Amino acid sequence: MNPFYSIVCPVYNSSAYLEQNLLNLLSNVFRDFEIIIVDDGSSDNTFSICSELSKKDKRLKVFKKGNEGPLIARAFGANHCIGNYILFLDSDDRFTDNGLNDLHDFIIESNFPDFVVFDVKCKKTNQNFFIKTLNSANSQCFEDCLFLKKCLLENKINGLYFKCFKNINFIFNLDELREKNALIEEDLIMSAILFDQYHNSAYYKKAIYEYTYRPGSLMNKSFVADMDLYVNKYTIDFLLNYSKNWDLYDSCFLNIIATNLLAVLSFVHKCYFFMNWNSCKLCFEKQVFVSPGFKYYFKYEKMLKKNLNFSQRKELNLLAKRQYLFLYLRFLFSKTKYKMIRLLKK
Repeated sequence: MNPFYSIVCPVYNSSAYLEQNLLNLLSNVFRDFEIIIVDDGSSDNTFSICSELSKKDKRLKVFKKGNEGPLIARAFGANHCIGNYILFLDSDDRFTDNGLNDLHDFIIESNFPDFVVFDVKCKKTNQNFFIKTLNSANSQCFEDCLFLKKCLLENKINGLYFKCFKNINFIFNLDELREKNALIEEDLIMSAILFDQYHNSAYYKKAIYEYTYRPGSLMNKSFVADMDLYVNKYTIDFLLNYSKNWDLYDSCFLNIIATNLLAVLSFVHKCYFFMNWNSCKLCFEKQVFVSPGFKYYFKYEKMLKKNLNFSQRKELNLLAKRQYLFLYLRFLFSKTKYKMIRLLKK
């Protein structure tokens, strides 16, 4: 009999905290699951830790592959799942004590929806948890997936860690994903691919996952070398194409562009905050402003200014308070690159 859950957990050089996290998961009060560990080319003893644990608990299945990033590792793991539903877990995160059991009960009560989005507890290191939610009044079921697809395109539910998918034996094309691999937006890309396979959905208003932002994690690294990957044309075109397929292009187009712009702004801000002034100049040398978001911005400037929602305007204003982004925004609205470069040289 197949387990109720398959929990896919990609790992990379996670030996510092992985063993304790896996032991906590294996001792969960809900036990009807398998864990698919995908070692993405670790250079420490991550693989040996997982292998030893798998000898003691047959629910743990361990795979090792070359380093290709979290998108390929998660897809590889999903292709090996046999559980009724698939969950994704980061190696430094955990499910709440009764989370798996509560989600199991909700799925049964909701007549086994194709996929479920749930709330998540988030925190930064040494800070208190806050709840990431859709702000819906109650849990609810949907006869289609349009509402949650729209939330995905608006970047409200891009993370894989607060979604649960029915296992329909869908096989990811790893070669195709390798051609379009992106280091930053992999959750968004994989979510869209999976959302496209299903017909109904549900939202569970309860936090069953605890997510911790760590300075050394992939999502929080701020290397200029990653800039081209972060703003690559694939991500934004990918979302626009899906919005057309889902008949959501008209309602989501401006939001997709605005979100891309804000993401690039935030990344450039991190380059300034974590590194130094010379590194900021490299952003220009690497032509960060050829991002499709900027091209769309200049084409639809007036519409975008009118259609940014309150939270986006607030985020933009907060970012603009930093010295570098103040200069950058002067560049953005003047459209004069050479003026910006002169400011940087002062």
